[in-house]
Amino acid sequence: MKVDIAGETSFYYFDVNSKLLIQQETSKDVQGKIMTELTILKNYKEFDGIKFPTLLKVQAGPQTMDMNIKSVVVNKNVKAGDFK
Repeated sequence: MKVDIAGETSFYYFDVNSKLLIQQETSKDVQGKIMTELTILKNYKEFDGIKFPTLLKVQAGPQTMDMNIKSVVVNKNVKAGDFK
């Protein structure tokens, strides 16, 4: 899926079977040069009934960051009344 917002172009890639996001590629102009950031999402686990990726690899220019998510807290201390 391609999304263009405010000068940034992003491509979102989903797994055909699970329908989960597996990759995001975003290109934007940074000081006159096009910079592309690639995020790979893996190892989805369920937290409070919602699937989240627990392994993320982000590549931006020459830098690469690997992130391991150990836990996810969904709406801690948020009550239905907070939305009224």
